[in-house]
Amino acid sequence: MGEIVTPIPNPYGVIEVKGYKYPVYLYAPKDYKTDRTYSLIMMAPAESVKAQEQIAYLTGLAQRRSVFILSPHVLWPKPGDTPYELDKWLFEVKRDIVERFPINRKRVYLFGKNSGAHYAAYLATQHPQEFSAVALFGEAWDGPFSQLIIPSSDPVKQVPFYIALKTGSDAKARNQAWFDRLQKKGYVLYLTEYPTEETLNDLEFKKTAYEWLEEASQSWIAEVAKRHQGWKGQLKKGFREFFTV
Repeated sequence: MGEIVTPIPNPYGVIEVKGYKYPVYLYAPKDYKTDRTYSLIMMAPAESVKAQEQIAYLTGLAQRRSVFILSPHVLWPKPGDTPYELDKWLFEVKRDIVERFPINRKRVYLFGKNSGAHYAAYLATQHPQEFSAVALFGEAWDGPFSQLIIPSSDPVKQVPFYIALKTGSDAKARNQAWFDRLQKKGYVLYLTEYPTEETLNDLEFKKTAYEWLEEASQSWIAEVAKRHQGWKGQLKKGFREFFTV
């Protein structure tokens, strides 16, 4: 009789994914299956916040919704520096994780809190093809990377944003011009306010944000595809009319 080989179970819970120059942490749902795909939330690095703390913030949500959570080591730029090296590091890790684990490429979300929210606002505005939707808690586009942000009026280069700002804080006033600018360009923006910092730790609050990301991202993907088909139809019509003149 041949030797009985016991399958090695998939790793789950908070794990450190090996093979990188810097630490990379991932929350993998318990008993996840490789014959189906899952949503992935990437935690946007925040200044002076460790990757383990970042991933712990959404672990409760991930357990209940069977979501992967990715949190790479924070390579926060020095004051006055650009975040380009950090961008490059994050994208390299994200693409590798998506290849190595059963991730749905149409359900990759970016999540940022406080300084991480500002970085996420910058990152997703400049690199929308990397994410399906974005959640910003505490801050938004106004901040040290504002001068690097160039919103686009092309739907293909946009992603939906869920923005939660504290009631009575100056964050809403500082970002009002950005809200107006992005809305005029056609971005999908959802703004809500929360009363206290403790609200951000409430599981239901996080679930509401996540559910919005899921719904808005898929609706936006369908809308962009519809517009693209319409544009292709108009282009074909133009070609036909040109060649039949």
